Amino acid sequence: QNDASLSDYDEAIKINNVYIDAYIKRAEVKAKLQDYAGAIKNYEDILQFDSQMENILMAQFITFKQQRAEQLLNQGIEELKQSNNANALLKFEQVLELDNHYHPAQYYIGIVKYEQEEYAEAITAYNNAIISGKRAQYFAHRGLAYSKLDQANEALSDYEYALELDLELQEEFQP
Repeated sequence: QNDASLSDYDEAIKINNVYIDAYIKRAEVKAKLQDYAGAIKNYEDILQFDSQMENILMAQFITFKQQRAEQLLNQGIEELKQSNNANALLKFEQVLELDNHYHPAQYYIGIVKYEQEEYAEAITAYNNAIISGKRAQYFAHRGLAYSKLDQANEALSDYEYALELDLELQEEFQP
């Protein structure tokens, strides 16, 4: 049914290429199909036609970008689980093209770089993640990368801060 709807909206747009309702409905169908990139493209097209709807559409546009970022992040995590580091890295970089402050993508780039034994690059990625979101695991993983570079003081500092942020970690490491 969604494919038929898409065809109908495509036809309506061919007949009247400024028929905004058709673009909106087509974007909604694409979003339901998790084609967030397609939905984003539709909203970009609409924004060219009607500046009065800009605020309404911008909210939808931002939502679709966030959903697309999450979709790409999850795809990257799946690639990482299958040890497809190059594909995972590509997905995480695509997330950052949508939102360069999306700290989970930076964190996972750090994980890929760590696994590739590119510890300085891993630290840079973890630093970028920490700037946007302070999470215990970001500090803990950065500490691991520091330890691989024989930077014991930095590693210890990160481990301690990770423990401060995460009470479960504190309990796990209690004697």
